[in-house]
Amino acid sequence: MNCKIKLISSVYIVLCLLLLSSCLSNKKYVYLQNMSTHKVDSTSDYIKINKPNYHLQISDILSINIASEDESVSKIFNAAPATMGNMNMMPGGVGGMMYYNGVGVNDSGNIVLPIVGNIYVLGKTLSEANAAIRLELNKYFKNYHLTVQFSEFRCSVIGEVTRPGKYSFLQNQVNILEVLAHVGDLTPLANRLKVSIIRQYPEGLKIHQVNLTDARLLESPYYFLKPNDVIYVEPIKMRELGNLTSAQNTLTTIATVASTFLLVLNTYIIFKSK
Repeated sequence: MNCKIKLISSVYIVLCLLLLSSCLSNKKYVYLQNMSTHKVDSTSDYIKINKPNYHLQISDILSINIASEDESVSKIFNAAPATMGNMNMMPGGVGGMMYYNGVGVNDSGNIVLPIVGNIYVLGKTLSEANAAIRLELNKYFKNYHLTVQFSEFRCSVIGEVTRPGKYSFLQNQVNILEVLAHVGDLTPLANRLKVSIIRQYPEGLKIHQVNLTDARLLESPYYFLKPNDVIYVEPIKMRELGNLTSAQNTLTTIATVASTFLLVLNTYIIFKSK
C-alpha cells in the first residue's frame, strides 16, 4: 500500500512540475535577453549604434523647404500647409498630406523644382542631395535657407502582429521596436527569433533577419529601419499543429484534471489504509 501511495505522490509531483514549466517557459517571448553583455545603467559605456546611411531611391518623397527674406522666393518653392480640415480627407491622414506637398524622386532619378528644373538625386544621401539642390539654387538665388528631409518615413508590417498594415512616421529615424510598438506588438504565435526585413536596394531586394530576443539586436545594422522596409513576422512552427493558445489551454486543463484526480485518489488510499 505504501508503494502505491509513493507512486501516486510521485506522479502528482511530476504533473505539478510540468504544469509550472508550461506556465513559466517564456524564453522565446522575452525581448532583448542576454543584457549581461552590456553594462546596464552604466554612465561610461554606451551601445554602439550601427546605422548605415540611406541612399535615395525612386519614389522617395522629400520635404524641401526654402526660406528667404524675399517672400516671392518662398512662395515659389513652399506649398501652403494643409489645414486640419482637409488633412483628414487625404489618403493616409498626415502621410497623405505629406505625399501631396512633398517632392518625389521620379523614374529618371530626378526631383523637379520650379525655375530650377531637374536635379539628379538618385543614390545620394540626404546631405548629398542637399548639396546638389543648393548648387542649382545658387545659380538663381542668394540669401536663402535650405532644408531637405524625408516627407514621411513609410514602412509596412505583415504577419503575426496585432495590426498589420502600411504606416507613415513624421520623423527621419525609426527603429524596429518603435514600429512593433506602433502596431500593437506581436501576437503570441509570432516567431520572435526570426523576423524578416525586406529591404530595397538600387540593385534589387534583399531579405535580412533579426532575433528580437537577443540584446545584440541593438547593435545590428538592421535595428534602425530604412524607408519602404517591409517587416514580415512569421508564425512559430506550432501553428502547423493548430492554435498554440488552444493547445496550451488544453494541456493546462488536462494537467489540472489529472492532478485533482490523483489528489483525491491519494487521499482515498490513505483513508482506506487507516
